Amino acid sequence: MLAVVSLIGVCIGAWYARVEWHLGYEAFVPANLQSKKRLVIVQRPFFGEWNSAEKRSAENSDGELSMEDMIKVARQKRWAGQGERAGVDLPEVNTEAAATAQAEQSKAPTLVKPKVELPCMFTPKQQPDKRPGDKISMNFFDLRYKKMWNYARAQTAGCLAIRYKNGGYSKSDQAYVLWPSDKVPGGGGMTGLVLGLIDCSMVTVHPFPISRMLLGTIEEQPPAEMSEGELLHQRLRSAERRQQPEMIAELSEAQRKNLIIWMASAGKDKYW
Repeated sequence: MLAVVSLIGVCIGAWYARVEWHLGYEAFVPANLQSKKRLVIVQRPFFGEWNSAEKRSAENSDGELSMEDMIKVARQKRWAGQGERAGVDLPEVNTEAAATAQAEQSKAPTLVKPKVELPCMFTPKQQPDKRPGDKISMNFFDLRYKKMWNYARAQTAGCLAIRYKNGGYSKSDQAYVLWPSDKVPGGGGMTGLVLGLIDCSMVTVHPFPISRMLLGTIEEQPPAEMSEGELLHQRLRSAERRQQPEMIAELSEAQRKNLIIWMASAGKDKYW
């Protein structure tokens, strides 16, 4: 008889435990804590598992999810989003138009700001109005200008600049750049043809003046066996002297700048 009563007690206890586990731990939380918005971790059911996280959410009286359920729902949403993104039709790319745009971009010139420094002679005379191709004669009597002329013949193929006075006692902020056309009798000077009136700034005055020619921004020349400046110099040197002024006057501003850039580092010219 005692064994029967014990068996009945065990069955009732097991049934009560199943109901307790099925209802979840939340059912046994005091009411004052249930009213607060807080995360409640629900125990697993004693017999079997629910079919899905959505079903467990529906069975939860307050509509709150356990930590495990929230992780599963987040994974399901992420997988669904990836599937939707994978199914989106991307716009077609016009390869021909893209190739054309890339080709046009590659053809666009590269702009550079060259660093050009030339020996420069100062003169107290007022700055004259000279055009490209006009002649200016220079004589070098001072020792520093004789050194300057030797330097120009060895480093810039005879190209140099001359800076005049611009009203009052101030020096001009511009200088005429001269292409060496002919020697002055006696070897103490030269006759130059104007390549342009260029903005300049001083680099040094010892042992002789050197100025930086501010040519602005120009197009970068593509690599070649012979640059445009060198070709122009050889063409001028091979022409008759009476033709040289007209040839320089017919050059464009860009061509004259390329000639100046090349001559600034041309080295020695066999003419000298």
